[in-house]
Amino acid sequence: MKLIQYTGPFTAGQTITIPAQIDYTYVHIGFQIPKRQPVKLTDGTALPVDFTLNDKKYRVNDTGILEFDETSESSINIKIERDLPWESTIDIAYNVASQ
Repeated sequence: MKLIQYTGPFTAGQTITIPAQIDYTYVHIGFQIPKRQPVKLTDGTALPVDFTLNDKKYRVNDTGILEFDETSESSINIKIERDLPWESTIDIAYNVASQ
């Protein structure tokens, strides 16, 4: 297993694209936003989204960590939806079938 790591700061609108590669399978995706500021929910307003992963929107909860294990993605497209601090990290673990 190998690891790719991206570190903040990330800016709203920034994208990270990892195209499909022969024999690569992305098996873990982890997001960490330490020291995240609390978000106040107002009546009828949805919580803000932190990022979009392969066209699905996600928000990291109060623990500051969101992980996807045992994934089998062949490519990854991440869009940062709001500014994230320099302590933020994105970890992507992958296997190469030929190794």
